[in-house]
Amino acid sequence: MAHLENISNCRVNNNSIIPELEFDVNIKTWSKNFILQFINGILKTIDNKKIAEIQLISEKQRNSNQTNNYLQLTNYKEDKSNNQENNYFYFSALLTQKSIDYIEELRQKDPKKDVHFRMELSFYQTTVKQDNYEKPTSGLNCELKTMSNTFIIPASNWIAEFTEYLGIGKYLLLELNMPKNENIQIDEWKTPIERAYESLLRTENYIKQGEWYEAIKNSREVFEHFKFNYKNQEENKVREQLRNLFKDVNLTDEGFSELFTSIRNIYSYISSFIHEKNDKGEYIPKPIANKEDAYFIYTMSLNLTNLIAKKLSK
Repeated sequence: MAHLENISNCRVNNNSIIPELEFDVNIKTWSKNFILQFINGILKTIDNKKIAEIQLISEKQRNSNQTNNYLQLTNYKEDKSNNQENNYFYFSALLTQKSIDYIEELRQKDPKKDVHFRMELSFYQTTVKQDNYEKPTSGLNCELKTMSNTFIIPASNWIAEFTEYLGIGKYLLLELNMPKNENIQIDEWKTPIERAYESLLRTENYIKQGEWYEAIKNSREVFEHFKFNYKNQEENKVREQLRNLFKDVNLTDEGFSELFTSIRNIYSYISSFIHEKNDKGEYIPKPIANKEDAYFIYTMSLNLTNLIAKKLSK
């Protein structure tokens, strides 16, 4: 008799160019006369959706990065005791981008932001029928057996050890490159640029954690560092400095005014996630921060920072 006792030490395979998870699996057996042969395995989410096929990796294959689907446990003993034995094996699962997206979608719905998996393994269990120990092969009984168990990856572990490898919260088309302070032409913009990048780094971490409200809140700080929330005389000062920075893109006064106004409008849109009252002091419905909102606002804040930093570094 065999039982999937537990799954532990879930990790990423850093030697694989395709996202791959590896697991340590403990299969507990009782002292019976049987042969256990692995057939296949499935990795599922907590809602019982299949997300990957599971492969067996022997110790030798694990070191040489080779895999197959063959495992055989032979547990034939002459004594009639029911001593339990722990048998440890390595398994792996290749993840598609669709699987990764679905895992993250379910994680956002979990109260603790943990990741829940279910592993199902199928075996052929061949039991030796025996009349006595002198004739141990008097008959064989072959059965298809399925064993399963669940395991959890805590949110802190998922964020620290899995998200970057799986590409969660990473932007392939956007680069966040901190310019050197000595390259910034206007001294009074050095501190705002530094603080804007600090806010964006915090935003990226909150996105990895699935904390959409905090991600939006920190993205909004970028506009505040650049004083787009200022009005009247201070705003005019910022406006004129930006107008000079953008001269090399041949913007007309009208074109620059439209750009500046659009940036202010974006800031107002972001602020709607933060404030409960409008400029008139009236209560307004507060939008619910979702993933797509956080990604959009982060993209706008990052592009604005890169744009201004580039102009300041000319």
